[in-house]
Amino acid sequence: DIREDEPFPLRHTCQENDLSPPLRWSTGPEGTKSYALVFTDLDADLNDGVFVHWVLWDIPGDVNSLEEDLGSDSNPPMVPGAKQVRGWSQCLPFTTVSTDASYLGPCTPNPPHNYEFALYALDVEELPEADVCQQPIEIRDAIEASGAVLASTTLTAVYTP
Repeated sequence: DIREDEPFPLRHTCQENDLSPPLRWSTGPEGTKSYALVFTDLDADLNDGVFVHWVLWDIPGDVNSLEEDLGSDSNPPMVPGAKQVRGWSQCLPFTTVSTDASYLGPCTPNPPHNYEFALYALDVEELPEADVCQQPIEIRDAIEASGAVLASTTLTAVYTP
């Protein structure tokens, strides 16, 4: 569905269904025990130009694809063991936005914006420093600081409604 440097399909944006996209990747390097996926707006108007829209982590190491629409559970049943949280923590009692633990697709009033999926192959089954009540940017930082990253790759698409 999503191709490098091409327009983001609208069904994966707030303009339409806002469904998490199907994604596939090749097998990670030897020693891969899990994966983490971080979805980021690289041209955001806050957080120094970075807004983490969605994080899915503790994806089992034998998984190399995700189906479309993982749903809103913090432990999506389609990927047993994985955890997800979207751009607003589901645990903030004072937030006025929907706090589902789910994909939050491109939705900016001033496009174009570049959106990146970063996939990390990790040498641990679970990230002990990541929790569904953290902000997604904190989970991204925990992934990058974990010392467990064996390899990473990115896929970038442009939101231009």
